[in-house]
Amino acid sequence: MAWLTRSSKFTLLMVALAFSLAVNLPAQVQAQASFSLGRELIEKIPNHWESIYLSEFDPHPTGEPEDLGRPGGTRGPCEKSNLKNPVALVPSSGMGTTVAKYPTFSWYMPCMESTLGLYLKFLLKDAYGKELYSVKYPLPHTVYSGIRSITLPSFVNLPPLEVNQKYYWQVGLIDPGDSSKNIYIDGGVKRVEEDPNLVQRLKQATPQ
Repeated sequence: MAWLTRSSKFTLLMVALAFSLAVNLPAQVQAQASFSLGRELIEKIPNHWESIYLSEFDPHPTGEPEDLGRPGGTRGPCEKSNLKNPVALVPSSGMGTTVAKYPTFSWYMPCMESTLGLYLKFLLKDAYGKELYSVKYPLPHTVYSGIRSITLPSFVNLPPLEVNQKYYWQVGLIDPGDSSKNIYIDGGVKRVEEDPNLVQRLKQATPQ
């Protein structure tokens, strides 16, 4: 979907920049943001996941999230950042759509200094709450701000997402020493059938 790439890059980078400079989030960040500025920015995110894909933030081919210790996108000293919690990059409805069997999920990660043992956990559930996939990764001492992504792996006996089915994903920053400090963000995705006519129009479209 090359014709969407340039404008989508600008939109998401502006979202990340505005979040990092202007928004104070509550302790528990939900996919459907209730704060006014956050809602205005979230509404700029399209419903279709593939249209917000950023080539600069290619997900790791093994399904692992991009190196959380490496700077990406907008960044600055942690002590100068107003954004203290991650933000799920989802539409205002909280439910995106995808044609991918193994889609990519993205979120904005603020600059933060992690405590020893802090780790990130990704979780995928079906519409009935059944856990389908989970994975966790230790966080480095310094986590730089930027867009982070994780792609569902196709090589761990994980079935592809079914067409017309809804799924729910969650990213958690887990403190094993104090669960009251855990932070969760979440969103939903529905796989839809690929529209051949739309695909053809996209192939013929000229980048704007």
